[in-house]
Amino acid sequence: KLFNIIKKLNKSETIEYTIECNFDTTTKEKLNLFKEYGINRLSFGIESINNDNLKLLERENITSEIIDKISYAKNIGFNNINVDLMYALPGESIDDLKDDLEFIKSLDIEHVSCYSLIIEEHTKLGMKNIENIDGELDYQMYLEHKETTSVEREAR
Repeated sequence: KLFNIIKKLNKSETIEYTIECNFDTTTKEKLNLFKEYGINRLSFGIESINNDNLKLLERENITSEIIDKISYAKNIGFNNINVDLMYALPGESIDDLKDDLEFIKSLDIEHVSCYSLIIEEHTKLGMKNIENIDGELDYQMYLEHKETTSVEREAR
């Protein structure tokens, strides 16, 4: 149904048609369909490559799968790819964040969206009484990703 709706839209190179993707459910066949129906921007939720962080978030990412799918997407013509990164997770260190950022830089993609985790009372993590990290550490992590992604942008 979605593709039939998209097919009717007037597509232009200047308009972004984005689809949010998860690595575990986005197959190469789906990537081909996305391209065929005029989607021109992919956004993948990596969140982290750290196993402890992924376990906390109840997610799974296999770095080889991430590399393979992003490489495939580039090969079939997607040149506007975003990944989401989450930081300030309980137990995460600045070194963990640096590892995530270095991995993401190695993907050579166009855009990275970085989000500081804020645990709300009514969320799964909040109901498990997991608390937000120290505000100063959160700020230091923000500075780290800002510096890393700014250097990446200037190098392009």
